[in-house]
Amino acid sequence: NTGIAGRQPGSAWKPFVLATAFAEGIPPTRVYPAPRVYTIPNCKSTPANPCTISNNEGEGGGSATIRVATVQSINTVYAQLIRTTGCVQVGQMAQKLGITSAWYSSQVQTCSGAYALGEVGVSPLDMASAYGVFDNHGLRATPTPVLKIVDGTGKVLVDNISTAPATTQVIDSVIADNVTDVLRGVITSGTGTGADIGRPAAGKTGTT
Repeated sequence: NTGIAGRQPGSAWKPFVLATAFAEGIPPTRVYPAPRVYTIPNCKSTPANPCTISNNEGEGGGSATIRVATVQSINTVYAQLIRTTGCVQVGQMAQKLGITSAWYSSQVQTCSGAYALGEVGVSPLDMASAYGVFDNHGLRATPTPVLKIVDGTGKVLVDNISTAPATTQVIDSVIADNVTDVLRGVITSGTGTGADIGRPAAGKTGTT
């Protein structure tokens, strides 16, 4: 069971937007305005919804490439990027990668930009599985939290270690590898430097 209610992934959702951008031919060098507060176009402001998106991790200001916006986790850039890629397309990308919840429906949601920021609950197991696709050059394996089960007599009942699981190519290897390349910067010089363990690593912070 991957979990029903799930947890908000926060900015850890942004790599799915990034992968969608790469799949659509948008390079990491594309520049967007990076204001500290982004006002959603054609939005009717209410006290509950002020029609703005602000930065939680990245400070913003000026402009930024997609690469820099990922490394610094600039919400206002990603709010614009997902309006370029399309929210439905990001939901479809997440589904390909193994996300079984938090999909996007244009019938019940508007693509304001907030979907890029991981506000919809998702299972931690799904998130780990999806990130594994980036690491595995676009190949996806069905996730399992169980590695091995041995009974009291030493008999192996379940073994998910000895034989590698079957995989399926769900995104192009170049897309996966380019996402990984950008996410290395999060660890080396961005919001995730606390996760630097002295060897090559890639990842993404998420406030929630």
